[in-house]
Amino acid sequence: MSMTDGHIYFDIDLFAKGRRPAINTFLSVTRVGRQTQTNLRRTILRELSSFLTLRERIENFAHFGAENSSTIKNTLLTGDQVIAFFDQTSEVVLEINLQIFLFALIWYGLWRNKSIEQLKQDMTNIMIAYETKPDFRKAVSQLAEKEESLNSLLTAIGKSATKILQDAGVKL
Repeated sequence: MSMTDGHIYFDIDLFAKGRRPAINTFLSVTRVGRQTQTNLRRTILRELSSFLTLRERIENFAHFGAENSSTIKNTLLTGDQVIAFFDQTSEVVLEINLQIFLFALIWYGLWRNKSIEQLKQDMTNIMIAYETKPDFRKAVSQLAEKEESLNSLLTAIGKSATKILQDAGVKL
């Protein structure tokens, strides 16, 4: 650690895999990040960090050719979806409430039986609706701002996401 507030570690191996931005979150450091986040963001960060560590271990183990159980397959699929969510072009900037909403949809399992291409297309449709439909933007923002933890957010997503998306005309 140094006197700075932290540093971001860019990883050439992640870049070679096509991940953009190629930030290694496990080696990057922040001293103030947790202090500036809401409880919901902290719980998402904790869950996501643990999950990505688990996914990396499973991915390394799977290379040995062992037969994968359904739990391992689901973990790898969810991991691929999370990585696809994080892949972004330099032109795309998502507001934090939309990021939280999209992540919650993935974590809830909305795209469990769909391809990464379908996930990306659906996320694009949701982003367009968020930019063009004020009622949808308001509903997403209210959902992301009122929940205090990932568990309560997932419960709310289970109860209301389908209706919110249908009201906005987003078909998944």
